[in-house]
Amino acid sequence: MSGRRVAVTGLGMVSPVGASAQDSFDALLDARSGLRLYEPPDAPRPVAVPAGVCADFDPVAALGATQ
Repeated sequence: MSGRRVAVTGLGMVSPVGASAQDSFDALLDARSGLRLYEPPDAPRPVAVPAGVCADFDPVAALGATQ
């Protein structure tokens, strides 16, 4: 190996307003917020907190499974 480093850019964008760069851009143009009330499934009692969750993002589908 030569010890050179490589930076990969332009893979897309994942954010609470969209799971792709185009979805995120469209949401921003429409002034849609990505914040929602999130109810953690493992909370000891019912609670809802404001959060920006990337609900439509599947990391295994986008990046592949780890071994």
